[in-house]
Amino acid sequence: MYREPLQDVNLATALETILLMFGPRLKNVTVKRCISPGLPVLRGYGSELNQAFSALVENSLDAMEDEGTLAISIKVQGDTLLIDIKDDGCGIPPECRDRVFEPFFTTKPLGGGLGLGLYTVQRVVGKHFGAVAFDTSGQGTTFHVRLPIDRVGVY
Repeated sequence: MYREPLQDVNLATALETILLMFGPRLKNVTVKRCISPGLPVLRGYGSELNQAFSALVENSLDAMEDEGTLAISIKVQGDTLLIDIKDDGCGIPPECRDRVFEPFFTTKPLGGGLGLGLYTVQRVVGKHFGAVAFDTSGQGTTFHVRLPIDRVGVY
């Protein structure tokens, strides 16, 4: 199985690239960025991190139906990068909250999603020895991703 090499990842640049990729869907979305200056690079698997953050942005846009406010925050706390992706969409229904990270579980209509996005997020973040959690209500959802900056032996 193909394994990409570890690389230095600039998360601020990676998230900007992801936003460019979703450009057409951002036409009616206000994107708020709160990126701390001088962020350290993260040693990790760049394409997998891009896939995980793309899934979070895509889910936010789906929840907002491509209208509203998307807020992205990146800051350092100790030896950890804290990344928050927040939307003002409809929120995750209470009956689904315990299952969102399960593979093939989706709240989207048939044909609207495979149910692998948040499963992938959790897998990739775990591979980087990080953690992912969320807060949700009828006013929106925030996903909190925590990644160690310098984790020796990430594989």
